[in-house]
Amino acid sequence: MNMTWKSSAIAAVLAIGLSGAAYAQSSSSSGATAQGQKMSDAQCQTLWQRVNPSSTPSVSRAATMGYIQDFSSADKDSNGQLSSGEFMAACRDGKVSGTASTGAGGGTMNDSKAGQQKKQ
Repeated sequence: MNMTWKSSAIAAVLAIGLSGAAYAQSSSSSGATAQGQKMSDAQCQTLWQRVNPSSTPSVSRAATMGYIQDFSSADKDSNGQLSSGEFMAACRDGKVSGTASTGAGGGTMNDSKAGQQKKQ
């Protein structure tokens, strides 16, 4: 009975230790960063390409969903779009997270117009 308890305790400690190491490795190797953590220019550029796969001059609020929680603070000219410069500045200031928490839209500033044109 005593050996079973010790074996269970050792197994639990090992499992916790190994899962913590695996979590730390997956967090650092994925490149994911939390909101508030400043990123390098290379990381910011990678995220810009992810939210703007069409390489348009700016992206809509919908395209940045999950990456930027406070869109208004990043949208310096208050036009409802983020330019590359605005996105990069927000990213460098720690206002962009490295993973989309709600799933980023792949939309661009012209998506809604393109859909309307197809219907007409």
